[in-house]
Order: sequence, then structure tokens, then C-alpha cells
Amino acid sequence: MTMLATSRNPTVQFPLVAIRRLTQAELPDGAVVSVIPLPAGAIVVGGFAVVETAFDSETSDSIDIGDDGGGGSADPNRYTSSVVDGQAAGLTALTLTGYKFTKGGWVTVENNMTAEDTEGTAGVLLVVVKYVVEGRFNEVSGSSTVPADAT
Repeated sequence: MTMLATSRNPTVQFPLVAIRRLTQAELPDGAVVSVIPLPAGAIVVGGFAVVETAFDSETSDSIDIGDDGGGGSADPNRYTSSVVDGQAAGLTALTLTGYKFTKGGWVTVENNMTAEDTEGTAGVLLVVVKYVVEGRFNEVSGSSTVPADAT
């Protein structure tokens, strides 16, 4: 029986996953905080944000997840088509855009509170980002040649 030849395939890779847990103290009102570094060629292919402990600012905690552009234009809400409600525990899926970092960059988080809000003291946000890197490969896959004795 003829076996398939195997080699590394530059089009096949495991996605990478980055996780960051943030407290309300790490997300001051209006500050764009760099939370997860991504390398050149990275494309976000999945992820979510989980409000594990509700934030307790006076009236609102509207959280955006975006990036610093990674060689292109920064977009503070690239991955949140609607804001994450920091005052309600729950999961929000990231919006996938196909954006590719041309240089290394950062996924960012911004907590936008109402102007008259007093910053709270409680709140925990978990950010999970799944990404691939163009040109990276780590999978072994068989050739596309069918063995001679398989018919």
C-alpha cells in the first residue's frame, strides 16, 4: 500500500487564542487601553467579551473593543458593532471584519461612561481573541495525490 507523502502546508494552521481579564480599575473612563498584542499579518477570526462581574459606575459602562490599526488606521470599535454593556453580566461575540494587521499592533478596550458618572469600583471583563497569522503554518497535511492502490 502506498502512503500519502506528508509535508508542512503553508495554508494550514491552528488558530491562536489570546485571553485578557481586566478590572474596572484598569479601564478608566474614555481611555483606550492596549490589552492584547497581535503580530504583523494577524487577522481576528473569532472571539468574545464576557462581563463576569457587572461594572458599577453611576449610570453606564459602554465598552468598545477595537485596535490601534497595527500599521493601518486605528478603530476603537472595530470588533464591537454594538457596545458591550458593562453593567450587565453576559457574553458578547466580537464582530469579525477581516482586517489584517500590516505591522504588529494591539487589540484595545475603551470604557465610555456618561459624562456625569462616578467611576465604580467593581467590574471584571474577560476578552478572548482568536486569530490567525498570514504566512504562518504548523500543520502537516497529506498531499492531494490519491494512492495508486486506492481505486
